[in-house]
Amino acid sequence: MRRADIAAGAIEGTLSAPGAHNRLIVAGHSLGGNMLATGLKDDVVKAVRRHRFGETLPPVLGNLVVLINPASEASKWTAIQREVWTHLAEYPDVHTPASEVARGDGYFPPEQRPVMMSVTAALAFPAGGLRPGDCAWIGLNADDSFAAARGRIRGRLAATDRMFDAGVDYDWATHDLFPTFKFDFRPAAGYLDRAAARFEGRLPRGESCTPPPPAGLAAGLMTLPLRTLSLLAATFPFQNTLREESHTIGNLDPPRPAAGVLADAQPSAAPFGTTHELLGLDAPGLERHHPYASLADARIDCPRSDHWLTRARLARADRRGAFWDSGDLAPADPARPGEGGPAARFQHGLQLTGIAPITRPNDPFWNVRAFDNALSRHDGYRLSSFICALNQLVMDDITGAPAAMSDHRSGSAP
Repeated sequence: MRRADIAAGAIEGTLSAPGAHNRLIVAGHSLGGNMLATGLKDDVVKAVRRHRFGETLPPVLGNLVVLINPASEASKWTAIQREVWTHLAEYPDVHTPASEVARGDGYFPPEQRPVMMSVTAALAFPAGGLRPGDCAWIGLNADDSFAAARGRIRGRLAATDRMFDAGVDYDWATHDLFPTFKFDFRPAAGYLDRAAARFEGRLPRGESCTPPPPAGLAAGLMTLPLRTLSLLAATFPFQNTLREESHTIGNLDPPRPAAGVLADAQPSAAPFGTTHELLGLDAPGLERHHPYASLADARIDCPRSDHWLTRARLARADRRGAFWDSGDLAPADPARPGEGGPAARFQHGLQLTGIAPITRPNDPFWNVRAFDNALSRHDGYRLSSFICALNQLVMDDITGAPAAMSDHRSGSAP
């Protein structure tokens, strides 16, 4: 076991083994995340621009920078993604052989650790919501190649339905409020529609395949003002529709391709935005969120999770490592103790959403959509599983490479 000491501005892990050294996670919450994203963006872009193929990208500050529910424009993250994107071939065409696309997987090596991560409490699964034809496809009972995937999608949607029934906790401050201040009223329109749906006893449109109950005349009349305001907000003229400037880092999902079903993995036309998902493990006695101001510094014992990231990538060797899942790891080596999984479940790509991963499996920049049992709301990140999962990323030997530290005050900075 290791101790994770939780402080207001950073999460510092201390190894108990003789001769071990401290390691540092620099964490910024909300506007603190905006400060980190703003201050580090140019340095990170320059580091990627100078990066040499196949070499490990070193950290930009400390061992890992984490933005928690950052109240920051998505453009501050997509600027980094675009710099990586310019160096890689995304899909084969008449001028680009498939071998060149596959070669790009080695731009960052297999031992690459994450160096910068954004984690935001997401509203619902799947990213981008459901299309009208999705529910008909999900409801099929055909014994085809998508049967297992449909079953998993039904399970995820059932969990989303339960969250909406109980009152889903998500980061409304960055999902709905931030765009409103940026004069993009479409997320606020969705909020008003969800409020009307809750009053009417139905699930929100585009977020569930559960048939709505018969509409009551009284409830419909009561929610008419809300639905009218929602329509006006969604169609208000001359509002800001540039999503990278009006949406926050963790609430910019890559657009889903026009063709395909949720079990497909088609390339997005704009491969920028969220890249990973984080789910809780549903362990017995799992903590719920604690308000930031009401919890004093805590000490949490975290089990070791060595080599989990390498084992997750190896388990998806048939897909060149894409769509790796920390819940599905390659077998552990019995001769090496401590090869457990992380305290929360990380997934590469937006799985079962019809979107191919927009980053390579070894990419060091993780923009994570987190769900209710892993990160519950804007101030709901004080979970032992969440703290341990971050702690394990730097304290443990997750890829077989040492955790390097960078400090902008020294010559070691990239």
